[in-house]
Amino acid sequence: MKKISFLVALILIFPSQAILPVAGDAKPAATPPFQVASKCSVGGSYLSVYPPAPFDSGHLVGNASGKLAYIKAGMKKFELEIDGADIASSPLVYNASCFVGTKAGTLALVDLFGGKIVWSFRAGNAIYGMPVLFDGKIIFGCSDGNLYCLNATDGSLVFRFDSKSPIWGTPAIYAGSVVFGGDDNRIRRISVPEGKVVWSFETSGWVETQPLVFGQKIIAGSLDHVLYCLDADDGLLLWRYIAEAPIRSNPVLIGSKCIFADESGILYAVDAETGRQEWKKDGFGPVSWPLATDGRSIYFIDGSKTFWGVDTEGFVIWKRKLIHATRSSVLLEDGRISYVTSDGQLFCWEECPYVEVLEDRDLGTIVASDGTKRLPFTLLFGRKDGRLPPPKFEGMPFEAGSKCKSVSFIGGKPFSEGMRRGYKYTMIIDPSDPSFCDGEQKFGVAIEPGCPVMEGNGQYNEPGISGWVLVFFTVDVVSPQKKCQTCEPCFDVVVSPPDVPYFPRSSQGRFEVRVNSADGEDRYIRLDIDKPDWLKVDGQGGKYQENGTTSFSFSFNCMDLPGGSNFSVPIKVTCNTCPERNGGMSSWEDEFSLDFVTDPRLRIQMEPGSNEALTNNGKAMLDVPAEVYKGRTLVPIRFIAETFGCKVDWNATEKKVEISRKGKILKYWIGEDRAEFDNKVVKIDVGPLIRNGRTLVPLRSVAESLGATVRWISVAKSIIIDMEF
Repeated sequence: MKKISFLVALILIFPSQAILPVAGDAKPAATPPFQVASKCSVGGSYLSVYPPAPFDSGHLVGNASGKLAYIKAGMKKFELEIDGADIASSPLVYNASCFVGTKAGTLALVDLFGGKIVWSFRAGNAIYGMPVLFDGKIIFGCSDGNLYCLNATDGSLVFRFDSKSPIWGTPAIYAGSVVFGGDDNRIRRISVPEGKVVWSFETSGWVETQPLVFGQKIIAGSLDHVLYCLDADDGLLLWRYIAEAPIRSNPVLIGSKCIFADESGILYAVDAETGRQEWKKDGFGPVSWPLATDGRSIYFIDGSKTFWGVDTEGFVIWKRKLIHATRSSVLLEDGRISYVTSDGQLFCWEECPYVEVLEDRDLGTIVASDGTKRLPFTLLFGRKDGRLPPPKFEGMPFEAGSKCKSVSFIGGKPFSEGMRRGYKYTMIIDPSDPSFCDGEQKFGVAIEPGCPVMEGNGQYNEPGISGWVLVFFTVDVVSPQKKCQTCEPCFDVVVSPPDVPYFPRSSQGRFEVRVNSADGEDRYIRLDIDKPDWLKVDGQGGKYQENGTTSFSFSFNCMDLPGGSNFSVPIKVTCNTCPERNGGMSSWEDEFSLDFVTDPRLRIQMEPGSNEALTNNGKAMLDVPAEVYKGRTLVPIRFIAETFGCKVDWNATEKKVEISRKGKILKYWIGEDRAEFDNKVVKIDVGPLIRNGRTLVPLRSVAESLGATVRWISVAKSIIIDMEF
């Protein structure tokens, strides 16, 4: 009875206009700087490129553990399993319900207050894009190549349009029809509810972005490097703009300015009416997920883990280097910014006051023989706009590095400047101290501000775990002293391989972290890491050094990694017996991350009758080729399964082949038209065959059961199998 009442309520509330994420919708302005207000695990890694969905002052997030999680005020309030499969889409929230898709192809309507599934519909394969709601109908694309339209009240099928190629993105609504792109290099407009083609436009590359509706125009990017603008009524090309690299990121619209990014890390602004370039800015990392805007600024996190804010002229207003890799777009809401990291952490950032250091960071030239130098040092706390009060500050700045005996501070007199509170100090520098040497040097001043410190060019430094922020100054000392003497011999940390190495998806990844003591003494080094399940660590917890050094080994199987191509593992190493300049002992710590890249997809390309196949790692030779039998493509199962990280077992007595991966088990019997997937018997068109001692199984059945996507390229007469991670 409750279910019937709920469905009636849904019929009354489902609107006639479209409910969907529109890239150019203005949100309440979020003004830098920001500070982390809350952080919470979503219970699994995060596969979606879309942001968390706002609901009742909290957020809804689907994770790679197959759960829909509701998080509010930094705490998980409930979890709901949809079908046990990974959730790679983002939920679409409307009133007290949401629609969410999974990698098994389930699209479900969830009663959020009741915490239960109202209805579910099973598509043919994984759902990656967000669904849209229009005129009482829910519409979504699927990697099985179909665009589905369902009745929102009961999940019944209205129409299914077969594009014969995977649809990865989110569709858009225009004038009672739906517009979407696909991997067949086309942008289509389909009528609703008829499901008929209104027009189709061919590009030269896959279209995986959500089309942007601008008046009577459709704007969409493609992997052929081109941003297309089409007439929404007839699909004719109005203009096009050629970028430097493939475009996977959804554009945003501010006024008549269309702003988008490409995978080479370039941000563009073009006039949406004419396609004329207004500006082009480089220096960003790769962007493969939607941009976000509040109508005044654009925010995104790039592939190098940098959190950017850019104004409408392309100037940086906010820049923060993050620890965690993130493929999620950001959500802007009422001065708050939220996103989910690839390893499944929901971060919420809020506006905050900041500290500005008024003096120039370059102190110029100081002659050691002239004696001590006295310089002003002024801190301003708060915000110029007065939106937030300045934090309380009582600490005294100090030099935190090797020049600690030669740089000191006196004063601390408070004053007011508009809505901000200031403190005046005198910095005293003794360049004759042996910690200074001849030439240009840098030293760090530590302050405990309780808020970020402005560095210029949109950059801010946020206090770390210890609460301190270092502000660096440079000085050119003229001195006969040539050799610098440091007063804090601690440790040097070396990560190998350095920088951001690339590991193929089917490979074994390895890192080594070596900690060397500056004085060669052996001490106990502690290692703290929030270790993900897929990472193996030799020596987690800590080790004693030998001959002044110790190393920690990290290894992982790339096939076990969650979705996304960029990964970061935050690490902290600590020693509680670091020698001080006065002969005593103190603690020392260093925080860093292991950063690496692997493929978000694993691809196999093969041709029936050919013993050669292509994978991410290059060419592979097959014992037996794929073949077409009774109209179905059969492939050598051991090669396919082991490439995708599966275990294959053969039972000669039962003539049975068993494939297993991460708890999923698939069974076939030679010559029989049945298979068993997770203890459920399914009928197949053609049973497995044995050729030259090798087992061939029907490709589509095994690939899609494992969550892969199969495509037939008729021109090249080849098969492409993609596994998304």
